[in-house]
Amino acid sequence: MDKISGLRYHGATFSTAFVLLVSAIVFLAMSMFSKEADLSAIAAIKQANPGPSPKMLKANEEAETRFELHQAFTQIQDAINSLREMKNFNAATKLDAEFKVFKEQMAGPYNVPATGRPEVHVIGIGPRQRQYDESKSVTIDIGYKSNPIILVINASPPVLNCHLRIASGVRIAKVIIAGGTRLKMHGFPPGIPVEEGLTLLPSDSELAVYQKDDIQIGEFQQLVQRKTGLTPTVFISDAGDDVFAIGPANNEWRYQHILSRMSALIDKATVVLTRGEAKSPIHYRGLYTEQLAASAFELPFFSGAPTCAAEFDENGPIESTLKKIDMPVEGSVFDPKTDQYFAVNSYNLYSINPSTGHCKAIPLPPGPPLGLRFVTLDWQAGCLYLPTESALIRYDIRSGKFSTTGKFDFSYTVGMVFSPANHCFYESLDITLRNLHSCQGSS
Repeated sequence: MDKISGLRYHGATFSTAFVLLVSAIVFLAMSMFSKEADLSAIAAIKQANPGPSPKMLKANEEAETRFELHQAFTQIQDAINSLREMKNFNAATKLDAEFKVFKEQMAGPYNVPATGRPEVHVIGIGPRQRQYDESKSVTIDIGYKSNPIILVINASPPVLNCHLRIASGVRIAKVIIAGGTRLKMHGFPPGIPVEEGLTLLPSDSELAVYQKDDIQIGEFQQLVQRKTGLTPTVFISDAGDDVFAIGPANNEWRYQHILSRMSALIDKATVVLTRGEAKSPIHYRGLYTEQLAASAFELPFFSGAPTCAAEFDENGPIESTLKKIDMPVEGSVFDPKTDQYFAVNSYNLYSINPSTGHCKAIPLPPGPPLGLRFVTLDWQAGCLYLPTESALIRYDIRSGKFSTTGKFDFSYTVGMVFSPANHCFYESLDITLRNLHSCQGSS
């Protein structure tokens, strides 16, 4: 290459490099300008619409929980009122007495009976509304003293200063730090066990759950339950504030705590309303024998315990109504028209006085033993039906006469009822149910 060619080559190369350098500078300048413009725009938007304040977020969450508590109170009161309307006063009084405790705690001093059982209280500290660093901190005020606390702190930031303010008399059983954060604890009493992580396996990721209405709250509660053996009692959500309070001074905590402790009462009210006990309280008469299995592997058929005439409600036999029957009997029915029981015992039919428990034998028609095990009642017609090993026997209560209504083999029958609606029997054969026409005994 000659000198002139070389100069031309190097000149062209220099020119190209210069153009590329200028283009790069212009691109970077435009990029920087664009980024600054974007950041300025974002800042302007935030300034114009900063979003809800921590105070507003707290107030909204408190209002939602209070409304949930109000719905529960209304449900319980509806159940009490309905029970009273149907004159089921015993059940209504019991439910009302339990309810009164929570109403008083809602309105006045929050005095919770000490059970000694630990309660799990969760604090969710997420990245919303703030960015944490080593210079920033949150404070957890703990004023609940009735029962020991297992404190679960599920925090998002990688570094966090956490100050504990613990009132005198508070008992902390354990602290669990989750969320993958490195907590720097201040005011932490010595001797309290500290565990890290809620995951089942070390390789699992922590759940980013900082609100009690988070979509993953159910999964988070399961992890807490597996870790502690307890369901969380309270979950204090992150509202962007720097103070989290555990105790009755925090209305959100109080409402959640009442709802959690009141869960069994809510279940009772639900049962009353859904079963229709309020509209038609369970109450009937029957014979009762306390069944005690001889071992864990035997069915409780015959325990040797006495059989009693009794009245029943939704909780079982009413103890004050128990009247011991003076004869061993098996199948039985109660006839509301004559106010007496009818029962069978192998080859005998009895009428039973419910007030005294006295059994009176009813003479059976002559012939071979019938092998009686069951008795069912057609209360409209005023007659009993007795299935035997070879026939279906009808007994007219008013006239005292027996008749055979059909031929059928009942040797494998384990239970039978009569339906006056369609004049049919329903017979149970182990796990099979079939209906029988009473006039022929056919299936």
